[in-house]
Amino acid sequence: LAKFPPTLIVTGTRDVAMSNALVTHARLLEAGADASLFVQEGLGHAFLNLMPGVPEAEDAWQAAWKFFEAQPPHYRHKVVWGIISARRPQTRQRRLAKLIEASQKGERI
Repeated sequence: LAKFPPTLIVTGTRDVAMSNALVTHARLLEAGADASLFVQEGLGHAFLNLMPGVPEAEDAWQAAWKFFEAQPPHYRHKVVWGIISARRPQTRQRRLAKLIEASQKGERI
């Protein structure tokens, strides 16, 4: 786990997987990995996607964006180029969705 990439874990206090998120975060920290935990009060599993307009989800989206911006320039350039260089709009959309999902989880693609 020490070689795990920088990780952002997003959960809510009513998330059925909150315990897993807390344990994962603790184990990553114990192993010396760069891990952050973002917990929103009163929200359940997948609140980022199910309730995108609520302020709490906006806060979580901002945390995901901050995570992406904190990555090295070569990583950001590589993934953005992978999106914009796609010839078909469907491919660009699929790649962008994959990047957003990974950033929400605090993972690199």
